[in-house]
Amino acid sequence: MAVSTYNASVAVYDPYRDEYELIDFPGITGNDDYTITGIDYDGMGSIYFAATSYTAFVATTSGNPALANFTGPNSIIRYDTNTREILWITDLVPIQEEVFRQTGNLITGFQDMAEDNQGNTYVIGTFGSIIVKINRNGTPQIWYEPKYINDTLVSGGIVRSGDRIVINDRVAPGLLTFDINEPRGYPVYVHLEGFPTNYTGGGDELLLPSRYGGKVILWSDDFYGTRVVGSTNNWKTAEYLRLVPMDDNLSRQGGYTTGSFEAGQAIYSLTEFFQPTRSVKPKQEFLMVDMTEQIDELVKAWEGETW
Repeated sequence: MAVSTYNASVAVYDPYRDEYELIDFPGITGNDDYTITGIDYDGMGSIYFAATSYTAFVATTSGNPALANFTGPNSIIRYDTNTREILWITDLVPIQEEVFRQTGNLITGFQDMAEDNQGNTYVIGTFGSIIVKINRNGTPQIWYEPKYINDTLVSGGIVRSGDRIVINDRVAPGLLTFDINEPRGYPVYVHLEGFPTNYTGGGDELLLPSRYGGKVILWSDDFYGTRVVGSTNNWKTAEYLRLVPMDDNLSRQGGYTTGSFEAGQAIYSLTEFFQPTRSVKPKQEFLMVDMTEQIDELVKAWEGETW
């Protein structure tokens, strides 16, 4: 399953039949106000898609802060993989407006998600670090709101690890964890031992691969590649293991490392090619780079084991 960013649809690929199926979203697909920026599977038959205003990311992808525009739509879509039907589309604009009335700051860029066993999904706003909890019926509420909200890119990734929600914080830098059983999110800062103190990279999607038994988080750094982080105590403390750099060829083409995914026994990095001027040019291939061996080496060295 792959996101078609610029027309806000999703392509489902069957590798056995070499066939594609497109999923369109009413009012979103083909609407220039939207891009599909995030995708997450809850393991219980639902896939969640984040549909976000393209303009939210123009300042970051163009390198020009003057182009920042945090107005525009944000929606989360829940899709049933069994019936192949859209269960709901939740509009997050009322949440954005509520935060603006209370703080005078705009928040936006909702894209990465994590789910619990009760059918709730938690989605993080890249600009503002607000976490919105959406219940199984599609009703949203603010679950975590930082004490001081600003519109800088702080946290782009979120994962669930047991009874914890984990997000990245590129400014600290480090991780924040939350008890998923609490009615509201209360952050606990986790220092990343060995993480560069002069860090200036990007904070995009987080992945908790099953391959490493919940002990390793992959932090997608837009500009440099995939940062590997480990913990032996369910993220009470954590260590920075190192960076798996973006492929040089993809970097030269203007790629951004926006996420990673696990397929079978392999882990792949995802590279996005943003075109901030909106003069979209067709690209013939989007390479998914297998970085399993590189991550394995880092984890083995960290654990002092061979496996």
